[in-house]
Amino acid sequence: MTLHSNLIHSIAKCLLRILNDGEPADKVIRSTFQGNKNIGKRDRSFIAQHTYDIVRWWRLIKKSYGDDTLDADRDTVYRVIGAWLTLNLHKVPGWKEFRGLRKADLQQNYALAVKERKYKESIPDWLDELGVAELGAKWDVELSALNKPSHPILRANRLKTTRNQLNNFFKRIGITARPVSFAQDALSVTEGTSLLNTSYFQKGFFEMQDAASQMVVPMLEVAPSMTVIDACAGAGGKTLHLSSLMGNQGRIIALDVAENKLERLKVRAHRNGCVNIEPELIENAADIVTKYKEVADRLLIDAPCTGIGTLKRKPHLKWALSPEKVEELHQLQAEILETYWPMLKVGGKMVYATCSIFPSENEKQIEAFLEKHGERFHLKRAENFSPAEMGFDGFYSAVLERIA
Repeated sequence: MTLHSNLIHSIAKCLLRILNDGEPADKVIRSTFQGNKNIGKRDRSFIAQHTYDIVRWWRLIKKSYGDDTLDADRDTVYRVIGAWLTLNLHKVPGWKEFRGLRKADLQQNYALAVKERKYKESIPDWLDELGVAELGAKWDVELSALNKPSHPILRANRLKTTRNQLNNFFKRIGITARPVSFAQDALSVTEGTSLLNTSYFQKGFFEMQDAASQMVVPMLEVAPSMTVIDACAGAGGKTLHLSSLMGNQGRIIALDVAENKLERLKVRAHRNGCVNIEPELIENAADIVTKYKEVADRLLIDAPCTGIGTLKRKPHLKWALSPEKVEELHQLQAEILETYWPMLKVGGKMVYATCSIFPSENEKQIEAFLEKHGERFHLKRAENFSPAEMGFDGFYSAVLERIA
């Protein structure tokens, strides 16, 4: 494939936004393509793949040409692109940014670097050390699994179709997908065109949602007659799943502190045909809890977290996180549990979930909560969804029943 300058410049622009400005990789790539309709399908695939790959392997690539910093200025970005393309057998242009990149030197440095985990798995020192502290020997296999990209996963919307019907629709337009055995509505797409451009998406037949994420909402055991509160609804991935499982009946109160996310939820709910969702902005947590005290038959707390379990799809998180941010999230998770539990009725069930595999965000949060509220709550079950064992995102989900 000829490496035209527009391809390399597009990758560089994406990397600068992701690594310097902290923008999510998927949003950066999507906006790049939306802003340039002239980029063809093959070029889009090249830009997206290499942007994701370079973000994922940023530290390893830099180490391959002798740089052990995590800097991402313009010159560094172009140099990393050149090194990555050279390592992957592409002949790079003779630009000044690429001067001095010799394949033999890169390959030799690469071979030495992969002998050490922090370079092999391309991860900051502090995060590697945290992973060992959290998971011990399991960190090796989990981190390796998290660096393996997964196929796109979608959830068939039961309000409009079934998984089998959706799969048959896909076959007609050249999309190959297979059912995921442990998630009833999940399809793993192995080959095909852009899913979000299909009429099936635009008509609300499915939503993009990882298979492990799809295991959380069923643990609430909802019924059509219930009132369910989603306390951290965000843009509504699990809220929409709730509506689907409730058959568009009952009442779902979708709360969040971010108004823009709730606006996205409204758009998605309309596309999905969900009419039992009530988005509501949290302006004052105490007022919300008073308003909905003991109203919920079911309470979902899909807590803000590090997102470590989603590195397959969101490799940029490795570089966006910091020890300070992790500590802030620990405090926020504890505060959310402590603040919102009174909205649950006695006899109701609460699910606490994160897309993290770290016990400090999961089991330890539940243990601390039960130390305070063991007379009110009983832990019925808890599940860890392991990327190494399942091949999808890492998730944690605990079901607590309010007994008093």
